[in-house]
Amino acid sequence: MKKGILTIFFLGVIAIIAAISNPDANQHREALKKKIKTIWQKEKASVAPQDDWGEIVNSFGNAVGGLFIDGLIKESVSTSNLVLFSLTKIYWEGEEHVIGLGIFGNVFLTNEVDRFVEDGATKLKSNW
Repeated sequence: MKKGILTIFFLGVIAIIAAISNPDANQHREALKKKIKTIWQKEKASVAPQDDWGEIVNSFGNAVGGLFIDGLIKESVSTSNLVLFSLTKIYWEGEEHVIGLGIFGNVFLTNEVDRFVEDGATKLKSNW
C-alpha cells in the first residue's frame, strides 16, 4: 500500500513540475526561429561572397531575411498548451502541422522543420 501511495505522490510531483515548466508560445517561436536561422546560415555558407560587394549584399540579405523569418513565424506558428506539455504548430499551405514538443522548459523540433524551410526556399527561388 505504501509503494502505491509513494508512486502516486512521485508522479504527482513530476506532473506539477511539468505543468509549471511547460514552455510558452514565445519559447516555441524562439526555438523555431533559432532552428530556421541555423539552417539558413548553413545554406548561405555554401555560397560564400567573392568580394566586398558580396559581403555587403550578404549583410543586407541577413537583415532582410531576419525580418522575413520573424514575420513568417509570427503569422504562421501557434502552440497548443496541454498543461503537462505543449505542441508547436505551423500553418503551411492551408494545413496545420505539428512540428515540435515543449516539455520541462525545453522545445524539441522535428525534422519536418528542415522540409518546410527547404520547400519555402525552393518556392521563393522559383518566384524570382
